[in-house]
Amino acid sequence: MTIPRPVKPRQWGALMLTTVALTHATALPAQTAVPSVTTTPGIEGGEGGEGGESGAAQSTTDAQSNLNTLAKVDGYLRAGVEVYRQGHVDKAASLVAEARKKISDDLGADSDTDVMTPTDGLTKAITDAEPVADVEAAYATAQTAIAEAMAHHAVSAKGQLTAVYELLTAAAEEYDDSVTDGKIVNPIAWEEAHGFTLVAADIARRLADGGVTPAAETALAAIQPALDAFVYVDAAPQLLDAALLPAAAAQVEFAALTVK
Repeated sequence: MTIPRPVKPRQWGALMLTTVALTHATALPAQTAVPSVTTTPGIEGGEGGEGGESGAAQSTTDAQSNLNTLAKVDGYLRAGVEVYRQGHVDKAASLVAEARKKISDDLGADSDTDVMTPTDGLTKAITDAEPVADVEAAYATAQTAIAEAMAHHAVSAKGQLTAVYELLTAAAEEYDDSVTDGKIVNPIAWEEAHGFTLVAADIARRLADGGVTPAAETALAAIQPALDAFVYVDAAPQLLDAALLPAAAAQVEFAALTVK
């Protein structure tokens, strides 16, 4: 059962992200140039080369969209497992239900990997209140399927860092939704922010470990303070500095701009 969320104005926005990104620009490799941002004009329907270029551009857009969706699906599942470890079965089931809805609503039909079946397996493990080890095993199966699907759509390191940025932006929004007047009033939103941040760190770490781009190391270093701030005390989520997630998102966004 999904818990309704209170709606309130966002406390940060694009201007803050840009300001923080510029503040941290010196953390990026000095030898890496920032490419200019260009807008590809829409190509009218036609034959020959122009039609082929239009199809390629659309394919790239779809791949990035699916990559972003899969990353968020993993974030919901990861959050569900984390909260299950804290003994909250209903909250875990709600988070996994969000992942299932995300798959159904947003994942493009061109995905070659079935991620719904293992997600349903995790749902069953949670709703049956199976031991934590069994729930973790079910998540590992789902995560393997998601990783395979993400590999299919991960067209570039830049695209993967873009997915990391999208996760952190969503995490910042969810955390903002979770807190009112200095108190956590929506723990489900807090858990979603936690799950998105965990997956963002995983993607950045894989890129950094693979030596794909120095920007991945910058991204991982930017995420770590926010990741460390997500803690439980007696199975209850705790407040963190609200500026951490927007700052991490801004630094990752800037880092992604350095990757061709």
